[in-house]
Amino acid sequence: MKRTTALCTMMVLLFCTADSMTRRSLEAQVKKVVLHFFYGRECPHCKKIEPEIESLVKSNPRLELKKYEVWYNKDNRALLMRMAKERGKSAQGVPTVVIGNDVYLGSDMAKIRDLAAKNTRK
Repeated sequence: MKRTTALCTMMVLLFCTADSMTRRSLEAQVKKVVLHFFYGRECPHCKKIEPEIESLVKSNPRLELKKYEVWYNKDNRALLMRMAKERGKSAQGVPTVVIGNDVYLGSDMAKIRDLAAKNTRK
């Protein structure tokens, strides 16, 4: 009886460990798409959408969020200008989202969600 209980316990632990490892392996295989969020520290539009962008990224396992403050950080400002130029756009202000080949200036979350969906399709 004790052997049977011990054997069952070991099998359950083995299956749980294998399942956990398989899930982590599959998650590692999912290629992340980076959503670059450029903002200004005191920008009210940026503050309004930042939690919504964070929520969007948390709800989509294919998205990764990188945030850059551009009003006080000249390196981040230069990065925004370079990324926009590489995509044939010009950096006009904040909030700006860069995802894939898309650059969006504005705070319309429906448009940002659409860009995220477009860029995370398999």
